[in-house]
Amino acid sequence: MAYSDFESMSSGYDAGQSPEILKIEGARVDLPDVSYVRDAGIERAGADLVLNGPEGAVVIEGYFSSNLPPDLVAPGGETLTPDLVHAFARSSPVYAQVHSETDVSPVGAVSEVSGEAIVIRTDGGTEKVSMGTRIYEGDVIETGEDGAVNIHFIDDTSFAVSADARLAIDEYVYDPATESGTQGFSVLKGLFVFTSGLIGRDDPDDVRIDMPTGSIGIRGTIIAGDASKGEVTLVEGAIVVRDLSGNEVSLAGQFETALILPGEGVRNIGQISAEEISGRFSGVSAVAPGLFSTIEGHTTESNPSASNADPAQQNAPSGDANGSADQNGDEQVDGSAGTDTGVQQTLPDAPASVESVKPNFQAPGNGAQNTLGNGTFGLYSGLETAGIKGVGHRGSSDGFLSVGVKDVSAVTTTRPALGDVYEAFVGKSDLPPLHVPLVDTNPLLSPPPPPANGGGFPAGGGTPPVVIDELPVHIASSLDVAQHNIAPNAYFMATEGQSWAYNFAKEFINTEPGDLLTYHLSTGTEAALNSAVGTGSWVFDNSTGHLSITFGVTTADQSFNIEILARDAAGQDNIDGFETYVFNMFDGPAALSFAIDSNGALYADTGSVNNFVDVGGSSFSSGNKVFAGNGNDNITISNGQNNIINLGNGENQIGISNNASNINNIIIGGDHKDTMTSANAQNKFFGMGGDDKIVINLSSGSFMSGLQSFGNTGILMDAGDSGFKAGVDLAANTTLQANGLEYKYGGNATGYGDTLFLSGSGSRTLDFTAIDNNYIRGIERIDAKSTAGLNVNMTLNYQDIIQMTDYKNTLIFRANGGDVLNFSGTEFSNFTKVGDDISIDDGYQGTPTNVNFDIYTDGTVTLLVEDAGATVNGLP
Repeated sequence: MAYSDFESMSSGYDAGQSPEILKIEGARVDLPDVSYVRDAGIERAGADLVLNGPEGAVVIEGYFSSNLPPDLVAPGGETLTPDLVHAFARSSPVYAQVHSETDVSPVGAVSEVSGEAIVIRTDGGTEKVSMGTRIYEGDVIETGEDGAVNIHFIDDTSFAVSADARLAIDEYVYDPATESGTQGFSVLKGLFVFTSGLIGRDDPDDVRIDMPTGSIGIRGTIIAGDASKGEVTLVEGAIVVRDLSGNEVSLAGQFETALILPGEGVRNIGQISAEEISGRFSGVSAVAPGLFSTIEGHTTESNPSASNADPAQQNAPSGDANGSADQNGDEQVDGSAGTDTGVQQTLPDAPASVESVKPNFQAPGNGAQNTLGNGTFGLYSGLETAGIKGVGHRGSSDGFLSVGVKDVSAVTTTRPALGDVYEAFVGKSDLPPLHVPLVDTNPLLSPPPPPANGGGFPAGGGTPPVVIDELPVHIASSLDVAQHNIAPNAYFMATEGQSWAYNFAKEFINTEPGDLLTYHLSTGTEAALNSAVGTGSWVFDNSTGHLSITFGVTTADQSFNIEILARDAAGQDNIDGFETYVFNMFDGPAALSFAIDSNGALYADTGSVNNFVDVGGSSFSSGNKVFAGNGNDNITISNGQNNIINLGNGENQIGISNNASNINNIIIGGDHKDTMTSANAQNKFFGMGGDDKIVINLSSGSFMSGLQSFGNTGILMDAGDSGFKAGVDLAANTTLQANGLEYKYGGNATGYGDTLFLSGSGSRTLDFTAIDNNYIRGIERIDAKSTAGLNVNMTLNYQDIIQMTDYKNTLIFRANGGDVLNFSGTEFSNFTKVGDDISIDDGYQGTPTNVNFDIYTDGTVTLLVEDAGATVNGLP
């Protein structure tokens, strides 16, 4: 794996180290050794590139500001090209609950995993890989010394990597209507097996795999490669292998192999044996059974006496369902044992929930048949038995069973757009699950596991993942939707004598606003609430997901789990099942006082008083938990750090003073409008509900320099959830509809949106491209207009907007004649101006006010720019 923490990417380089500084003086920069190509953590620190290797850090100064970034070349010629750097470079992860993806929809999911592996998201955050982990464009997968992973993509492509491998999903574009698209992958090291799907059947330029020695163009094929050696073997199909200088060799013969030698070109080393391939790629066999079944089939065809089986079995073809052979010579397994009809046989009609088969399986390479007996596996409702066959691909040592579809047209099912991997189970206790990528839109009919909390809705699930309206109802903390706002852990806490409430509907995204959802607590949660506060002290609304709790007197701190899921009218649950939140209840709070100076104390207001609170008013204050209650509170942190401030549900204001010690505080708003201001960037703000305002002082040099420090885990400005009333006008405007703007505002539409409010004076520059995209979340509006005497020259790229906004990807700009808006990047050339002087209700935090906007969209991102004389560059 890369030389960085397995659980989390490293941040730049250790302060105690003296990194080697390399300057760009030409088209290449020479690296100390090959470990900086294959193993180093590749990280962006401002304009510099940091390679965190086993021998220390190497910094390439100004790499990301160079017009033509150089190749980074190891002594042996292995090269980190700019494309490879772009594929693997990450910023350091931010607060563990905030994640980002380059797209709101995954492009695939993990279908097989063995040992330890992680996926590194585009923001540098990491997630341990498990079965069903979703994969997005831009993800990097790294495997441990015992790890292996296979990813199944939505066009039926699969990509498997072995232990100690590094794979990046550079590009994935797929149009199901035309079954076409493009794919780009990068592999720095390790063994890999690629099996093409619908993409890349014809044009080798549609699929590209880059390595430090060269690249591979693929046309309808299976290949096995070793990125560490620059070696590629063709199993089926055809490929073009190129070195970094553009020299190329085409492979079209079975098991033909090419070796890329840096500085020497590409060498065709001829055909190698199937046995040798099996030996070389045994490290990936646990997750790539298709390769080995293919190899075994060719071995049996070319050498039928090679097995160690009983002579009576030596001529039996492998992989037959129910022990049958290919008796009619059509190279397909016949569907019924002992039957030579010359046609595909269908299995008998199944019972309502399961289909029983008694397949005999032939182990690879030895011809021996292993009977599984009366194993059963679940079928999906609506999936016809015609055309379904059990096919043995692997031996009894791991009990692999796959279900093949001979004629997809005969299957009455649909493949969901997200390509989720679903499970059926082999009915034999010593065998692992069967993972089937083809699914029906209905859940499995096999019985769910027993409830974990004693009945009712089971915790952790109980029904398999399902699809709702072709897209799942997403749970925000499952990382499925980058821009959806997630309540922080610190929100789920209260003190005795307080009331606490949360609308859990905010934790779910309903992709079809017209499809009404209901929300359900597990029976274990209901029991926990009854035990913690009593049966009459909590209320849950199934129609809104709103949970309110009144806490009485307690004699000790305690915690309990809240488990909740969303369900649609058809009875289908959100894709990840129950989501769990840990709630902490504290005993013995002190009353709020004007100045909170003590350390590690708990303060609370149990009423609706308008509090004026100064944290650290006369001395340093750290580690406090402050619950401000339901009044309109005004809180200042003048001298403190590591405090958690729950503002409550009033219309609150909080300010963090200009003090270098005022860092690492967590501020949490309520369901009304809150205003949050800080003179120190290294604090975390969560607006939660309501129309919140997060203030950036562009005149504060210390704040701006902190904001432009990449990878600081103490910085976050998450404005939270807002109804965004402007979306109603966008959705209903006939002019916009006539111009093809489709806008689903979703959810509650009573709010006006959360605002990034720009303050200061004079002419100021705000370059979002110089700010870590992980720092600003949940913004609907940027206001550069409302501060008198301030003129802003603002620059944003496409990714800035994606990361800054919520999943609706819509951003309002309020600007005036002295402001300049620069939209940087080729993506904006795809935008269309769909509205000129469109009147939109944009009553910022209050009275409805109509403002004229010019409206631009590319179908994913929508921009509303106030037509008040601002200079706009980069939009059509």
